[in-house]
Amino acid sequence: MCVLLDMVVADTTYGLLAIICVICIVCFEIKKCVSALISARKYRIKYGVGIISESVTKIEDHAFSDSSSLTSVNIPPSVMKIGKGAFSGCSSLISISIPESVTKIETLTFRDCSSLRNISMPKLLTEIGDFAFSDCSSLANIIIPPSVKKIGKYAFSDCTSLTSISIPKSVTEIGKEAFAGCSSLTIAKVPRSTKIDDDAFEDCPNVHIERY
Repeated sequence: MCVLLDMVVADTTYGLLAIICVICIVCFEIKKCVSALISARKYRIKYGVGIISESVTKIEDHAFSDSSSLTSVNIPPSVMKIGKGAFSGCSSLISISIPESVTKIETLTFRDCSSLRNISMPKLLTEIGDFAFSDCSSLANIIIPPSVKKIGKYAFSDCTSLTSISIPKSVTEIGKEAFAGCSSLTIAKVPRSTKIDDDAFEDCPNVHIERY
């Protein structure tokens, strides 16, 4: 009798556990659907243009990553932060204007945007993160604002179309291999006060570093 009772209890327990598991799975899927719906309201792509809701203050990590149809994006002035990898792998993205409210370009934000040619950076930008523009192979020119203090590791690595760069006096440090692999780079103007980390210009065979 006791054995039979134990079996009934065990079956009941396993049954309850199974029901709980099903409920958890359903809730998880609902949560994912709700999250997807919220994201769809925040971000969308129409005819190649990325549209971001005016109420958005932060673009989430990887929000548009690997969106191969994205050619340009309208970032509203309400945005104060652009998440890590937000536009990474957007191979058709040609130009972007970052609003003045953004003070840091995060890690991997525009990595491997192979068609990116034009970037407008905010005047109060203080930091360009690790790998921020690495592998942007069409980027031939970039103006770094005089407010920037740090250029992260590999920030512009393998930007093979980049021909020249002028580092403002505000920059205290250029990170490891920040411009490594920029094979078309011929001149880099760097303040004497700026620390250049290891191999910052590695594999730039024609570069002349001009200290001023």
